[in-house]
Amino acid sequence: MKCKFIVISVLSFIILLACSDDDCDSLSGKWSRVGDIYVSADVDNEYHNEGVTFKIGESVFWCVGDLLYRVSGKSNISNALDKFPGTARKGAVAFVIGEKAYVGLGYSEEEGERVYHDDFWVFNGKTYKWEIEPLLYQFPGGARGNAVAFTLEGRGYVGTGQYAGETLRDFYTFDPETGWHEFESLKHSFYGGVAFVAGGCAYVCTGGKDLDALSSKTYDLFVGMYKLTLATGKWETLDRIDGEGGMFDGTRIHASCFVLKHGGREYAYVVSGLNQYGMAIANCMRYDPRKDKWQEVAYLPEPTVGGSAFSIDGKGYVMVDQRRGFNNTLWEFQP
Repeated sequence: MKCKFIVISVLSFIILLACSDDDCDSLSGKWSRVGDIYVSADVDNEYHNEGVTFKIGESVFWCVGDLLYRVSGKSNISNALDKFPGTARKGAVAFVIGEKAYVGLGYSEEEGERVYHDDFWVFNGKTYKWEIEPLLYQFPGGARGNAVAFTLEGRGYVGTGQYAGETLRDFYTFDPETGWHEFESLKHSFYGGVAFVAGGCAYVCTGGKDLDALSSKTYDLFVGMYKLTLATGKWETLDRIDGEGGMFDGTRIHASCFVLKHGGREYAYVVSGLNQYGMAIANCMRYDPRKDKWQEVAYLPEPTVGGSAFSIDGKGYVMVDQRRGFNNTLWEFQP
């Protein structure tokens, strides 16, 4: 099912906020530019960001527009694996159960109208092929874009997002045998957030809602974080996202996120995005689930908005849309 509404385009100035060299040098971790990733000319420039990544086994896949790539920590992706069977889109979500990835929702831009989608498509990690028909079980939450999704103990979870100016807070869980089931909604509604699983629990944070769509883009950002533990099956509200003693402001929308394991522990990294004034920010944060603490890490040299992210072999990667030609830039983070 497709749902349409008209998008009003506005002119805005994006300021890239970064830190001084001395400040950046004092932060942990290091970013290195891997190189350019070639995106097929078949993918319209409009779809070079807000792609979606997922991992099956040790293989990472990137769905951008209507093409699927297998990615690694190297640049120069040359050939698409398979064409996405649904409509080309951005702001989609994905979760993985076993050898299959479930990719869906999101929105398309068609002649000045934003078209939201409510379908899901299944990719088989063994055959490297999409199933020819969309997922039989209809997503009960309706069309939306910029939602979040994750997998926890063999179930997929999907929630939040935006549809036709409405910001959402509902959540649903998916079982391959029984389909979709309604899950506990969040107390806050937002879109453009991130979700990750670390230390055996799931977390949802960042994101926000529009304050004024008719002038320079401004956002009412979500300042807290939610935690889901299987033992309780309930959402727990955690403190606001900032450093110890409020040392930095971690709120943002359209950030990137990946999880790394080092020292025998898992840490989540939230990278770049937009601040409340619609300005791209370069600062990055690390979350320690065991201590429930946030810490600033090295800034991303090229701030990105809605950049696709993934992790391989203990390193994190973020794709930065250059808005030039058909290339994205791949950056590597070492903790």
